[in-house]
Amino acid sequence: MNKRNILIVDDEKNIVMSLSDFLEADYNCYKAYNVDEAIQIMTDSPVDVVISDIRMPGKTGFDLIRWLKENKPKTKTIMMTAYGSDSVKRAIRKEGAIFYFEKPIDYSEIRNIIEHIFSPKGFTADLAGMDLIDMMQILGFSGKDCTVIVRNRLGETGKVFLKNSVLLNAETDFNTGLDAFYDIIKWESGSFSVSALEGDVKPEISFSLEHLLLEISRIRDESLREYETAKEMAVAGDYSDFFKEMKDNLEECPALYVKKGKTGSVIVSLVDDQKYSIESAIKDYNPDKASKIKLDEMLMTLENSYIIIQQLNSIDVIITAIFKKPCNIGLKYLTISKYKPLIEGMIK
Repeated sequence: MNKRNILIVDDEKNIVMSLSDFLEADYNCYKAYNVDEAIQIMTDSPVDVVISDIRMPGKTGFDLIRWLKENKPKTKTIMMTAYGSDSVKRAIRKEGAIFYFEKPIDYSEIRNIIEHIFSPKGFTADLAGMDLIDMMQILGFSGKDCTVIVRNRLGETGKVFLKNSVLLNAETDFNTGLDAFYDIIKWESGSFSVSALEGDVKPEISFSLEHLLLEISRIRDESLREYETAKEMAVAGDYSDFFKEMKDNLEECPALYVKKGKTGSVIVSLVDDQKYSIESAIKDYNPDKASKIKLDEMLMTLENSYIIIQQLNSIDVIITAIFKKPCNIGLKYLTISKYKPLIEGMIK
């Protein structure tokens, strides 16, 4: 069987040589020490995957990605850098690289990613220390028809169905469609496996996976900026302004309650519209309508609203947030999860 072609680009020659030595048993490895050399190699020879540093004298790895998008759109790109930051990672994802490593790099991890790109069979991986969005992006760029089965630390199972980089559908134990997809994306630990696309999958979503992941990243970026403002309030111990800021950032949230679990004493109660107060919600609540119950959180689906209840066991605090329908409840979970460490640090 013919070997796949890998191009390694870095101005540090020792990295190029050592990574090439590590991969050459399984792949044909080309070497370049700047962007112009890399472009010349790809003009003359077919390349399946480019592994490139970002910061190099003259043209950068970003320049190389843009050239690839215009001239070799089927070539996959893995980026590496010694200057990692959230802003760099966001820029890399926006430009279209399928993965990103910070130096010093574990070469076996790079080999695993390459194997995932080319593997015609299923594979499994652990989510510990890994961003599930990055892994989904790899699958999207590979263009494979597959079923991704994700299991989180609480034992829940979710499935994501992909066909030619399009998200057909998703399902969890409690949801289907986009709500299920956003539920799965917010899981932070567990494992996943990839196998052939299951038989008859109803195309309930049919959105470009790349566009969905970019939108999630955009919302995360906006939430991060808002989170930093809230963080300053938390450090100052300003409960009232902190939770007002949190409620505003949640959006479509007419009511937010925070109280102590054992005593029931109210820390904050913010209600814009009595129609969505907890008292009104309780009147309409039927336990049979609870769509998700776990040890530390609960989602109730009512006629006009969703109620998320989360318990922070370490400080005995219960957060109750009420959201107007319709809304993207998966992203609400993501936003609330960002505030948990701040609340735990602020309330003792």
